[in-house]
Amino acid sequence: MRFEPESWPGRFVARAGPDGVHAILKTRGHEHRLWMPAALPLGQPVACVVPFGADAACGTAAALHLWRHLSGGQSAPAARPDRKLQRFQQSLRAHDGHLAGGSYREIAEQIFGASRVAGENWRTSPLRDAVIRLVRSGAALVGGDYKRLLRSKHDD
Repeated sequence: MRFEPESWPGRFVARAGPDGVHAILKTRGHEHRLWMPAALPLGQPVACVVPFGADAACGTAAALHLWRHLSGGQSAPAARPDRKLQRFQQSLRAHDGHLAGGSYREIAEQIFGASRVAGENWRTSPLRDAVIRLVRSGAALVGGDYKRLLRSKHDD
């Protein structure tokens, strides 16, 4: 594989920064984000480095997805959202609602539906406890725990 972005399927955009070149290859339904320590001359062979660490599985999957795209192969279809991902999404929604000044009850109505919340004794409701946990979880994600979203199920 050679660095020939004008022949790659999709739209390639690159910007030089003080720490290297940041690029995005936009394809139908996906954005491949690339970083190069320095600009590559056209036609130069391309290599990928994935540092070992907690996020190695995610980096490897992203590199494989890009390689499949560039070589004309089929990428694996996106997996259905699982319960863990749904909880991450709810946590971020709850955190956003909390930052916007919403009460726990208002946040619960947005996440679980107004009719479900109305049928509960709010002070002792399990939904209230769930929303409080979601807000805390969302704050943790925003505070850096978001990297859990990038890890595979086997990394946990």
